Amino acid sequence: MQLKHRGTKTIETTRLKLRKFARDDAESVFHNWAKDADVARYLSWSEHTSIEITREVLKKWTEAYVLPHSYEWGIELKESGELIGSIGLPRLEENSTIAEVGYCIGKKYWNKGIVTEALTAVMEFCFREVGFESVIARHDVENPASGRVMKKCGMRYLGCKPVIMPQKNDAVSMCDIFIITKSEWESLFLNPARRATSPRKT
Repeated sequence: MQLKHRGTKTIETTRLKLRKFARDDAESVFHNWAKDADVARYLSWSEHTSIEITREVLKKWTEAYVLPHSYEWGIELKESGELIGSIGLPRLEENSTIAEVGYCIGKKYWNKGIVTEALTAVMEFCFREVGFESVIARHDVENPASGRVMKKCGMRYLGCKPVIMPQKNDAVSMCDIFIITKSEWESLFLNPARRATSPRKT
């Protein structure tokens, strides 16, 4: 099946606007989550020790937006316009039918269902608009809260494996892997008989 890459187009949900990053987002990104060691603890990157690091990351992301298979969204609260996190497909190969999703959000906004809402929207985009066959995600075994988000979005446990973190001096992290296929997603979210109990309502 041929994919129809759309690039990082804006996606809106009840509370959120998922949009492209801009270089002038550096202050928000740095202060709202990137400099926080608690946010970065279980991620593949270390906390940003200066805003210059954040600016370099945003430069890389914004320049990559010219590629139709580049996906990196900022998570913005509709009500306030505040940028509070990111979600994207960071390790996507151009012709792969499997999308791996990664996400993070400022500590102030943990446990509010925001990441669940964002991940649900990105999964729908991946399946309905691009045509991916599967979406996978992973989390450090010591960060079970991230796994609960994946489960709420209908993903199922696939296994555990060691993952090398190049940005953390090649440290090895044991990660739980979750997956949802397009047919599984359709059964959960497009079947009227099951829609009332689907993860989207969580």
